[in-house]
Amino acid sequence: MKHMKPLSYSFRAFGHPNLLVTHRNTLEFTKDANLSKKGDCIIGVRADFNYRRVQKLCQTYKTLRVQLQCGSHHDSFTCKSNNAFCSHHELVFRISNFLSERTVGTYATKAAKDINRSIVRQLQDPTKSTTVTVEPAFKAVIFDFDDTIEDFQSAKEATHLNLAKHLAKAHQIPEREAKEELDLLDVKYSKLAKGKTPGYFSRHLWFIELFNHFAVSASEEELRALVDLYWKHVNQSVRMMSGAKELLAKLRKKCFVILMTDSDGAKAIKTRRLQHLGVHHLFDFIITSDDTGCNKPHQSFYERIGNRFGIMPDECIMVGDKPQVDLELAKKLGLLTVWVQHGDWSDREAGKHFSYADHEVSTISELKRVLEELL
Repeated sequence: MKHMKPLSYSFRAFGHPNLLVTHRNTLEFTKDANLSKKGDCIIGVRADFNYRRVQKLCQTYKTLRVQLQCGSHHDSFTCKSNNAFCSHHELVFRISNFLSERTVGTYATKAAKDINRSIVRQLQDPTKSTTVTVEPAFKAVIFDFDDTIEDFQSAKEATHLNLAKHLAKAHQIPEREAKEELDLLDVKYSKLAKGKTPGYFSRHLWFIELFNHFAVSASEEELRALVDLYWKHVNQSVRMMSGAKELLAKLRKKCFVILMTDSDGAKAIKTRRLQHLGVHHLFDFIITSDDTGCNKPHQSFYERIGNRFGIMPDECIMVGDKPQVDLELAKKLGLLTVWVQHGDWSDREAGKHFSYADHEVSTISELKRVLEELL
């Protein structure tokens, strides 16, 4: 599937001696060459924008980011786009929700008075100009995988039941106790693995500990066979969440879609599952803990994504089911965050609210609605 790179459009606007940029509610660029001191919302004159290019952005994206670059000075703000914008002459951004044909965006995070005063001082010289870039506010959505867009919880439950039956038959370990031990090991290693190395997710460790717990001996060959059997059962049971494939395909028409996931002890195991589910091609980039050498949460994941796509953290949305693993660091770095409340991790956090989760959803339909409002 071919990905469409997010749209972006830049133009220039020039300074003027009467430029004040002190209005409390609006900010404006105009094609007019003259400016009186009453025009305190205007930050640039002789703007050379093509209104159709701006209009296209308004009609394509729900949230816009406006970047200002004047020499070495920079500023930016975001706003909700007005898809009815059609002014040939002026671009207006408002803190309020007032709409007109001149309004490019409402609910702007800055008005004229909030703009970097170094830029304002520069633009009081009519020979100086600022480059204005209008682009989508969010250029990438980063997804966790297990229990975020893939129902790993159900597959894991079925797998533990099947493995418990196998252990009872092959090693005379009581089936109910084997199932309980597998569940306990899952919780234990999920906590232990946080921020550690990928090997902590190896099911090989589980089975060594399980056999020690029941005082049963097993050869390396038997341990490897059990690990293979475990992932075979997972792949037989696992399903994408309803509507997830369609959501990923739709998002790729607007932004980069990235998968950021811990490995299952080896990247090949996760890759095979992605291929088995037929979703490998729906991501622009797949990064696992094997690629960084450490499990989530770790800043290196975001650094690699930023370097690969040339995007900043505040241009990304992070979606995950484990608040402390998927969202806390993301929020500190500046990403917008969405908590998908699914799976046993979310069950353990039921009823809690986290300041670093900007949105909370429990279904793909709810996630789709949130992302449509943002993108």
